[in-house]
Amino acid sequence: MKLGFTSLVSAAVVASAIAGAGAACPDFTTYAQTPQGNPSSGPLALPYMRPSPECRTFNSSAVEKVVEDMKSRLKDPDLARLFENTFPNTLDTTVKYFNATENLAFIITGDITAQWLRDTANQFAPYHVLLAQDKELATLVKAVINNEARYVSEYPYCGAFQPPPESGLSPSHNDWADGVTVNP
Repeated sequence: MKLGFTSLVSAAVVASAIAGAGAACPDFTTYAQTPQGNPSSGPLALPYMRPSPECRTFNSSAVEKVVEDMKSRLKDPDLARLFENTFPNTLDTTVKYFNATENLAFIITGDITAQWLRDTANQFAPYHVLLAQDKELATLVKAVINNEARYVSEYPYCGAFQPPPESGLSPSHNDWADGVTVNP
């Protein structure tokens, strides 16, 4: 596949945005421990919990349009806030590596730095209807599938994986696995 200058620049911008977000932004697990933003006007007074746009790990115009559309349709302000916080959460917080040129993406489950096959499939399922509207989102999903295909073909009995070497991310240590020998 031949990539033009625009595609290469776009891939570089996405990769640097993800890398840059981690440097200046709080860890989302820590950030989410305390209420952020103005509360909703409903009886539950739910806080706005999304990271600031520059701290999101991936931005999708199609997802943002769905969020705005649903907020305008939902009459219950607490339900609208719940949707606003949760629907984009995978893109906001779990894309730890994405390189469109390499066609690879590493998605964590949230608090664990590992990519789980089942979890990632479920995390991205709600976005499938938006792929035709957002080329970058479609490219991200393709990169997720490509990375998982690589994992499964190399380790067919595993369900979770460390970051790909290309990502430059350090593998995480699992204290529970110390001393465990796997014999397939």
